[in-house]
Amino acid sequence: MYKIVTVLVTYNPDVVVLKKNIESLLLQTDSIVICNNSSGSVSDEILSLSERIFAIEFGTNIGIAAAQSAGMQKAFEHLNADFVLQMDQDSIPNSNMVSLLLETYNNLKPMETKIGSIGLVGPLDYDRITLQKNDKRARQGTNIPNTSYKEIAYTLSSGSLISKQAYDVVGGMDDNLFIDAVDYEYCWRLKANGFICVRNDLAMIGHRLGDGRMKILSFLSVGVPSPLR
Repeated sequence: MYKIVTVLVTYNPDVVVLKKNIESLLLQTDSIVICNNSSGSVSDEILSLSERIFAIEFGTNIGIAAAQSAGMQKAFEHLNADFVLQMDQDSIPNSNMVSLLLETYNNLKPMETKIGSIGLVGPLDYDRITLQKNDKRARQGTNIPNTSYKEIAYTLSSGSLISKQAYDVVGGMDDNLFIDAVDYEYCWRLKANGFICVRNDLAMIGHRLGDGRMKILSFLSVGVPSPLR
């Protein structure tokens, strides 16, 4: 039986969304390590949800990469996790997301001599406000023969299931990165060390990056980052 620990980075979160996120994760993973980049501490309302919630308080915003690295170290080296599930504070996993990610890992494990070691398995994201699937991401990747999965060059950190085997080789995130390119760099580093990153399009996660999209000159659609970002 695998032990899966969620590493959840927070920064001045919407408590309602965070609570919904955590309630779903408590049903799917063994414990949750909240890596809190806020100046204030994690609220008692959140901590009281379960004794399986642990908080690392930084007291300031040290960046998502350094926070994730601290959470991974806690999960793998102190909580004896077999996997960590990286999560953002405003992403909400579907109820079967983690089980499908783990199923993907188990199905591909016997094929590692042919395709490479499985370092990370990720879901397909959709906009949790509009419910629109990320069609652009769905088209990316290369089909793994005789499976319904795709090998990918990179994916979102949020929803990524990372194995202890991969962590033992490549370690945590690049703490020199603050927020952008953290997920890309980790996937590229896995690849450089002989691992592959995989996506299961049936494993879904509701995600929200910024404030949607806007039209410029009536024909150019661009993403709008959140003011906080």
